[in-house]
Amino acid sequence: MKSGLAFFWALLLAGCVSQSEGLVTLTHAGEDEYVAKNVLERTNSVIKKINAYWGEGFNSSVRVNIEDRKIRSSANYTNRFINLSLRAAKSRRPVIEHEVAHIIAGRDASGRRFLNEGIAMYLEQKFHPDAEYRSIDLDEKAERAMMRTGFISLQDTNEFFLDSAERLKAERFTVYREAGSFVRYLIEMHGLKQFKEVYRGFSFESVYGVTIDEIQSQWLDVKFPKLGGRKYRTDLNKP
Repeated sequence: MKSGLAFFWALLLAGCVSQSEGLVTLTHAGEDEYVAKNVLERTNSVIKKINAYWGEGFNSSVRVNIEDRKIRSSANYTNRFINLSLRAAKSRRPVIEHEVAHIIAGRDASGRRFLNEGIAMYLEQKFHPDAEYRSIDLDEKAERAMMRTGFISLQDTNEFFLDSAERLKAERFTVYREAGSFVRYLIEMHGLKQFKEVYRGFSFESVYGVTIDEIQSQWLDVKFPKLGGRKYRTDLNKP
């Protein structure tokens, strides 16, 4: 969303309602006041929680827009701008948590999108609005998805996170959950400090002492023994 900043000001000029609280400025087209208040409070709350966990002193303002049409919610790292569908704004699903995670963690990962989306998936589950009543079930979700589509090697997943891969809906579903489970494994087995190093661009070999292929195999063996090892698909590029 390269035009996020221009879009934000265009909304204000178009007469949208603007509200601010804490680090968050919210714009919307006059949606229910309860919805707006909930989004403001929830966004500020999760910024504090993820900021404390990530530990890098994020203190920038964040702009959130609620749009009453069918869109994919998204975050712009550079402008710290989050665009939410009205459906997402009303939902208890962790969409806000996912997008705030992107804003705070930033765009690093050296082009390895499975790390970008993996940390957002991990943090959305960790700080889900109902987190105190539920467990992080990323492994269970990933296993169910892989049973349907087969395992997709993380090194080959970049294209699946792009909007152009919308036709591969089942595979997109799988790779997001694979990425979340893998990042959870890295953090819980080796620690957040090491994960942040590889996220910032260091090689897996320099951080973990093994290649990404080797640590991926370890993750599969530990978390998904029922899959019987690796399951590569060979027809992902077919229409």
